[in-house]
Amino acid sequence: MAKTNNRRRIIKRLDKLVREVVRLRDDNTCQRCGKRVEGSDSQPSHVIPKGRCLYLRWDLLNVKLLCMACHRWWHLNPIAAAEWFKAKFPARYAYVKQYEHQRAAFKIADLERIEEVLKEKRDELKERAAI
Repeated sequence: MAKTNNRRRIIKRLDKLVREVVRLRDDNTCQRCGKRVEGSDSQPSHVIPKGRCLYLRWDLLNVKLLCMACHRWWHLNPIAAAEWFKAKFPARYAYVKQYEHQRAAFKIADLERIEEVLKEKRDELKERAAI
């Protein structure tokens, strides 16, 4: 039971870190419409849904920042959304398509390594923003 609780805590921290890093990386700007976003209007959104591909869940190339309206559009128009993403981010699109069927079974040590990488990226982006 302790391992399960520890795993859940790490996953929760990883999800939070991904949201934080994506907001920093995308400069709090919706990647579709260009609007500055904050708070609940700031929606980190997976290209390949995290429930469909655990392998890409915390991969920053699989997440983009959208405003609430564009995030709604993303889910309501999957074909147009995929075409938009492919046109705007062709290398990222090719990458996520390559790995969308990759199976993953992360051990706690794997999750901890991912957490360290995300923390380093977050700190790097914060440092860059402060310059």
